[in-house]
Amino acid sequence: MGERFEYVGTYRVQSRRTAVPSSLAGMWLTDRPGLLTESKVNAELVRDSRWQGRAQVALQPAIVTQRAGQFASERDILYKKSFFSPAAASSPMQADIVDVQKSEGLWSSRLPHLQALFGHATVGAIEGRLAPLDVVIANEYFMHEAGHFLGIDVLGKYVKGYFTVGGKTAWPLVYLEELRADLEGFGLARRLLTPEQAICSFLYTVALRFGVHRAGVREEGIAPYGTIPYLLFHFLSTVGFLRVAPINGCPAFVIKSLDTDFVLSVMEQSAAHAQEQITGPESAAESLLDAAIAGANYVRSRVSDGASAAAFDAVMRSGNAVRGGA
Repeated sequence: MGERFEYVGTYRVQSRRTAVPSSLAGMWLTDRPGLLTESKVNAELVRDSRWQGRAQVALQPAIVTQRAGQFASERDILYKKSFFSPAAASSPMQADIVDVQKSEGLWSSRLPHLQALFGHATVGAIEGRLAPLDVVIANEYFMHEAGHFLGIDVLGKYVKGYFTVGGKTAWPLVYLEELRADLEGFGLARRLLTPEQAICSFLYTVALRFGVHRAGVREEGIAPYGTIPYLLFHFLSTVGFLRVAPINGCPAFVIKSLDTDFVLSVMEQSAAHAQEQITGPESAAESLLDAAIAGANYVRSRVSDGASAAAFDAVMRSGNAVRGGA
């Protein structure tokens, strides 16, 4: 483990308007086999011809030993430095922080939902590959954040008002940006990680998106990630990674194969799709408005796919959580 840290001040999560007294302490997660670093990820960004020379990843995974305030009360596991105001005796955050232990706990709490979605056998096979889980979680966040910075970077989009229309948040564009980061992140993982480590990052992302969505729908009647999981499902089903079929008489996701070469191929197709259908058209557009229109058309074409949407919804609302999986 790395050196200790402690931050005391006020913090707010993105979903809240008010900051409250909060504190965080722990140790940086460093020097672990297979663990990515800011410098390694940013060096890969600089090498990519699509990087526009501005935004870079500023992220630190941590083993948190003490949380108070919104660090403790909210489910968010990514703590953003821009939302933290230090007290007089505290240092400001130098980077966004990934709370890997909180994420590990949430992963365990979602296992019944994952078993409902994929069946016990498939979830067991996935879990068996996600080791060590804290490194997998950290690497997945590095890949996702870096994916935001290829092409027109997400920070520039926010500054230029890309995600607002008439003063209101254009949620379809927000969700598309998150999908773009996932898909581009899969391509970056192929370049920066060993094949098995890259697959771990991919499988964790897929399980995270679908597991959080089902937990939200079944437990709270909300979609925490909006349409991001559905957009990911649409792509993965289109390329043949998964299909909807019965498990114990209830609709579920059936993965075609977890064979290394097959999964790596799907990851490569993911990155190619992101470049051809999202990142490339955005960068080539004559204006951000044209880019937004292209993005909205991408989302609309998939959301309006009634058969795909119905299949996804049927799985998310299936009764497998009560009856168990195969």
